[in-house]
Amino acid sequence: MGTGMGATTDPGAIRVLMSTSMGTATNPGSIGILVGAGMGTATDPGAIRILMSSGMGAATNPGAVWILMGTGMDTATNPGSIGILMGTGMGVTTDPGAIRILMCSGMCATTDPGAIGILMSSSMGTATDPGAIRILMGTGMGTTTDPGAIRILMGTGMGTTANPASIWILMGSSMRSTTHPTAIRALMRSGMTGG
Repeated sequence: MGTGMGATTDPGAIRVLMSTSMGTATNPGSIGILVGAGMGTATDPGAIRILMSSGMGAATNPGAVWILMGTGMDTATNPGSIGILMGTGMGVTTDPGAIRILMCSGMCATTDPGAIGILMSSSMGTATDPGAIRILMGTGMGTTTDPGAIRILMGTGMGTTANPASIWILMGSSMRSTTHPTAIRALMRSGMTGG
């Protein structure tokens, strides 16, 4: 979507660039999404890294989730660890005042841009503002009505998006349709429907 992108050495690796520069992905299935200007490398499959600003470190273990909303973040060296940065220099935090993380089965809607919602189970509400990040590790996800929203599904089912520039990434087996031609949809497995 921008002007420059780094190399990938394995087929199927998903890298989405919204701005000007991105590091390399050396294993298939690793997801790197850059909305700002600089991103480090991902050396293991399945690692999810989302950068909304200008600087991010490396992820060396599969399954590690990194989300950076500010300017600096430490590394995550253990699988499944979640590091979220809302400011300018901190480690892992689950502060409910700034970050919404749900480890169970239901999540309410978010109405402000840039809000982070992570669901590890089976259902998630809607995001009505652009830039909202929603990551679902289970089986169902709601809709987004604004462009630029990022939705990542690690399970088997995903809803529709009605605005261009929405990013959908499906790591499972099926995906529904998108109504705008500029929407980005990537399927890492076996089936995709609609256009």
